[in-house]
Amino acid sequence: MSYRRITRYGLIISILLLVVVITPIGCGGGGGGSTGISSTGVVTVGTGAAGKNIVLDTGVQKQIIKTLNFTVGNFGGPYEALSVDLSAHIPWITVTPAVPKAAPVSNTAAKLLTTPSATMHIRIAREEDIDTVCSTGELYGPFSIFTDDTDSQVGDVQPASLSASQPTIDIINSGSLVICMIVTPVIDATVDLDSVSFDLDACTTPPEDISGSWQGTYFCSGVCPESGNVSLTITQSPTDMSHASYIDDSGAMYEGTVCGNRFSYTGGEAGSYNESGTFLLESAMSASKTSTYKDIVGFCSGTCTDVLTKN
Repeated sequence: MSYRRITRYGLIISILLLVVVITPIGCGGGGGGSTGISSTGVVTVGTGAAGKNIVLDTGVQKQIIKTLNFTVGNFGGPYEALSVDLSAHIPWITVTPAVPKAAPVSNTAAKLLTTPSATMHIRIAREEDIDTVCSTGELYGPFSIFTDDTDSQVGDVQPASLSASQPTIDIINSGSLVICMIVTPVIDATVDLDSVSFDLDACTTPPEDISGSWQGTYFCSGVCPESGNVSLTITQSPTDMSHASYIDDSGAMYEGTVCGNRFSYTGGEAGSYNESGTFLLESAMSASKTSTYKDIVGFCSGTCTDVLTKN
């Protein structure tokens, strides 16, 4: 087994951590992100299982789960796109091989293996779905990692790039997410990760006016299903309509960002439950809302759907 194989494998783990600890540089301006600024973000990988001393055992599936919370005040946004060039954005990594370096399988230079030497899937969900993210989160992959049997050549990754889907962008804009990386290694190694860069595109669609009083019905499925009536009042910042907040009839409070007709938010009721989701303006007088919630004690959780009309 070559050291290059282990190094390339560590590279893929580093790159795909980009959606975990996301620190954007630059954001949409006061006109609701309509400037369309493209910026580069940098991920600083934390300590613990998600960043340091990741132990990889041959043939044993590894699940790495990481959560991130941030507020509108220190996040910025909203964003319309997030992408990564898996070949170009090379992070610093440190790998300690647990097996000795093997001799090349042939004398042919730059021999690229025709079968993957590792595979990875990643799943992304709202933080409230941490218990099920590894099975139900938004799926990316499989990513196949092809490696060289010489130390002088870098292996290949297919697909070579990653682009976030609309549900993932909604989660990023709400400010609360959880990621599960599902890895099947073919070597034993310990990997330390440092940082990686990625590209963010600020929202180019002006925020629509979603402010006012809304009422309707909701239905929640999950561990504690329930349904009923709901009313909420949305307020948008007079100086930047891409930032909004709302309070519902139970006193729960939320805040987030608006891109076009999509309001992505996070919040809940202090001491009771956390919730995040997306409010979708369908017409001047109608909207829908989907969210996930989890109570503080961790007993009840689920997915909620609202149908709303403006007063």
